[in-house]
Amino acid sequence: MKTKLVFLAALAVFAGSLLGVGISYAVPGFFTQGGNSFLETAVLGTTDNFDLSIITNNTELARFDTSGTFNVNGDADISGSLINALHNHENNTGGSQLNATNVFSSGIVPTARLGSGTADSAKFLRGDQTWATPPSPANMQIFTSDGTWIKPTGAKLVLVEMWGGGGGGGRQDPNIIGSGGGGGGGAYSTKLFRADDLGSTESVLVGSGGLAGTTGNPPGEVGEKSSFAGLEAYGGGGGGGGDGNSTTHHGGGGGGGTRSAGSVGGVGTNASGGDGGAPNYAFGTTKLGAGAPGGSDVDATANIEGGGGGGGVNGGNLTGAASGATFGGGGGGAGGGTGGEQLGGAGASSQYGGGGGGGGHRGSSAAYSGGSSINGGSGGTGSKIGADATPGSIPGGGGGGGGAQDPAAGARGEVRVYSW
Repeated sequence: MKTKLVFLAALAVFAGSLLGVGISYAVPGFFTQGGNSFLETAVLGTTDNFDLSIITNNTELARFDTSGTFNVNGDADISGSLINALHNHENNTGGSQLNATNVFSSGIVPTARLGSGTADSAKFLRGDQTWATPPSPANMQIFTSDGTWIKPTGAKLVLVEMWGGGGGGGRQDPNIIGSGGGGGGGAYSTKLFRADDLGSTESVLVGSGGLAGTTGNPPGEVGEKSSFAGLEAYGGGGGGGGDGNSTTHHGGGGGGGTRSAGSVGGVGTNASGGDGGAPNYAFGTTKLGAGAPGGSDVDATANIEGGGGGGGVNGGNLTGAASGATFGGGGGGAGGGTGGEQLGGAGASSQYGGGGGGGGHRGSSAAYSGGSSINGGSGGTGSKIGADATPGSIPGGGGGGGGAQDPAAGARGEVRVYSW
């Protein structure tokens, strides 16, 4: 029978060629150009243990292997369970879920098939189905000494925050009655830059803390300023030192500002506290952060910029308190006087700048504390009977003043650069 059907098919083709027309004859078991009608289920495949290859232009483009996997261009992309999964989902009959495991024999979707562009482990697929390199992660560089900042590749924004150095504590000769004032805290400054507005490198200056007064009766040194690309934070003023007179009293150092350093505390009876550093702005010609005058119970007024130092003690043992600040450093505390309770003062606090150092104390074993800071360093504790003053803490804390014992230095500043 099969031989007869083959013969009829061949005869039809031969006749068609003689007449110049195409004759299609559907013979069971054969497929012809343009489609077929077998009046039963058509079967395409092999009956032996060999793969079924699909070719065009004499090139194999796809293949069903004997395990049921459909290979396209040599890649085993679609497993036989795909058909079942599609069928079950179409007919809501449950069964296998359509996922990478039953669609791709490896269980992994080839990345090149998910989006345009070149895919690799360092890229991500965006919402527009394009493979892209992620932006540079946030970069932080902290400078504790002078150096050079290098702009990270791909940076768009750069945030800088910095502190100036704290002022050193003033000294009074231990053999003479009196106490040195505490150093003022260093100022805090911050600015957000566009990365394109900065060079590929920028010089970074980190302010050193002011040294404490040493041999004799010198004041503490002013802390140095920190800077980056035009942004500046100045140091705190040094605590007032002695002049060898037994009636000497000492003002505390002024807190650092964002435009100038705090000034050194004054010396002598009713000595004034050091002025706070100049701010970025002013109300008319009014200078913010001036230290309270000595001999007054009026405290220096707290302000946004550098705090004023505490005033020196008068004959009635009254002293002006140091003032706090928001961005500038806190003022240093006044040194103790010659009579009565040897009153002095604690250092003032700052929210962002360094705290002021406490004044020295000669007449008590209780020390005057340094001012605190939320974001900067705290001021050092002033000296007391039997204990030296303590240095300011990093960054920008003012040093404690000396009295019967030695004063201490202010803390160094710091520059932090964040980019992303």
